[in-house]
Formats: sequence, C-alpha cells, structure tokens
Amino acid sequence: MEKPSFSPLIAGTMKWGKWGAQMPQTQMSRYIEHCLSLDIRTFDCAAIYGGYTTEAEFGAALADLSIERKDFRVITKCGIEYPCEQNPIDLKHYDCTFDYILSSVERSLQRLRVDSLDLFLLHRPSPLMDPEVVAAAIDVLKKTGKIQSFGVSNFSTSTLSLLGKHVAIDTNQIQCSLTHLSPFTDGTLDVHLQNKISTQCWNPLGTLFSNKGDREGRIIDLTTSLSKKYGVAVNALCIAWLLKHPARLAPVVGTANEKHLSEMAESVQVEMEQIDWFRLYSASTGIDVP
Repeated sequence: MEKPSFSPLIAGTMKWGKWGAQMPQTQMSRYIEHCLSLDIRTFDCAAIYGGYTTEAEFGAALADLSIERKDFRVITKCGIEYPCEQNPIDLKHYDCTFDYILSSVERSLQRLRVDSLDLFLLHRPSPLMDPEVVAAAIDVLKKTGKIQSFGVSNFSTSTLSLLGKHVAIDTNQIQCSLTHLSPFTDGTLDVHLQNKISTQCWNPLGTLFSNKGDREGRIIDLTTSLSKKYGVAVNALCIAWLLKHPARLAPVVGTANEKHLSEMAESVQVEMEQIDWFRLYSASTGIDVP
C-alpha cells in the first residue's frame, strides 16, 4: 500500500469549534477553502476535540464543498476518553483496546463523512497498552481500507520502540517548538530519522505569544529583526525554523485566524541560513551551544 503524502503544513482543527472559535458551518467551509488556497491540504482532527463535536462539524463543512477526495488528507486520533456531555463517564482515562480502536475509527469515519482515514493516530500512550493488541487492530483497519497509514502522538522513544516491534509506525505527532526544545536533545528526532518516522509538531509556536518570560522576549526580539531579513512575519519565521530540520518536521498550525494562517503559510518559502537557525536556538536556551 502506498503511503499518502501530506502537505508541509497541517491545519489543526482543535480550536475551530467549541474549544475555540466556534465557527458556524459556513465559516468553517470558507476556512477550509482558505487552507486549500494556501496549499495546506492536510487537516488534523481528534475524536475528543470540541467534546466529540468538532469532527462532525468539520465533516459537515467539508461536505458543503466540491473537493475531490484526492485533493485533501484527513488525520484523526483516538485513545483519550474524555468526560463531557457527549461522553458522560466518571474519569478521564486512556483506552487502546482492540474493540475500542475499531469502534472509534468507525465513529470518526461517520462524523468526518469519509470512507478512509489518511492517517490514524493513537492520541496518548496508555500504561495498559498491549502492543500486540494494537497491532492486531491496525492490521484489521488497514486490510479493510479504513485507514491508509498509522502513527502515534506524544509517544516517548521507549514506547515507540515497544510498539514498533509489532506494527509499522509512520508518524509521531509531538510537542515541538522554539520554546519546547526537548525533542532536539532527548533522542526523539534521532529515533524518528533512524526509523524513517515522520514528525508532526503540535503547538509549533509554543509559548511565544502566550507568555512574557525572558525566553519569549529574547526570541521575539531576534525574530523581529530576522523577519525583516527574510521578509516574512515573526510567526512564519518560527515555523520556518522547524522546517529547517532534516527530519522534515510538519507543523500542525492550529490558528483559526485567516491572516495568521496566511502569514505562516509563507514559511515554506523561507530558506533559513544555518547560522540564523542557531541564533534562534541560542535565543531560546539563553546560552551558546557547548
């Protein structure tokens, strides 16, 4: 089976619905069109987003558009059981049992109004995860054409190794940004490169615009200066910094703001010089490299 290709930037839908912008269906359809106009053709969802409502809202908005299935990609995740109105359980917990995985994919397909998921992820590793059980479920889903590729999210290198002995892992979606550098130093990206695991980065701007600490101040000062050199906005420069890495990181851009999305889309045109990459790295750490 040929693996699906994904756009360099991925549109994250988490904040499109009840957990953020609360877009009505017509606005969400327009936003999808805006993503496509910027060549952002991959959309990242999860079962729990919006308290189990965002997948269905996205699916309805997508159905309103005349877009051929080959022209977009859909990612979704399962594994977190989240207490809310749509799921009245007592405790947030993880589930990666055989029947749960299969039924969650079926529900996501119905809500998203697609016949197959381009990429299906386990949202979080569970302490009770049985890798052979997960592998058996993924085998069924691939053989029935319900998913085209499989990956994980927020998995450590040891958990990747454990699961990877039983099932091919195409992607690990991790937290990674200029203010969250641990994947660059804890071996995560090394393992991804070694095993040809694609890397998707959620929260790719980190705390840059939400915190006002010394680290954020140093990065803002430097990116403001460098943005003039490269002719792009500060947010685009931070995304371009991720794109520079040889692991070919794919940022999941979660903004619901068209202007900000347009700015960040320009990141793919930036050819960042190596010295500037390290300037930004040092601005984040506050020290020169050893």
